[in-house]
Amino acid sequence: MINTDDVQIELSREFQSYIAEVPELPGCIANGETEIEAIENVKLIISEWMNTAKTRAELRALAVN
Repeated sequence: MINTDDVQIELSREFQSYIAEVPELPGCIANGETEIEAIENVKLIISEWMNTAKTRAELRALAVN
């Protein structure tokens, strides 16, 4: 499971928000008005990312059979 040590946070001056990214999960990025909000939002995205990866793996398994 991913923990907050695996999340990179940066302040985006352009978008005036914090951006949280999980480099180990391509495309797993979220933002928030605070660092805490960005982390909470990326936790939701991690869950969605994992569910999508699981569904894709199941579909690949069906296609092989």
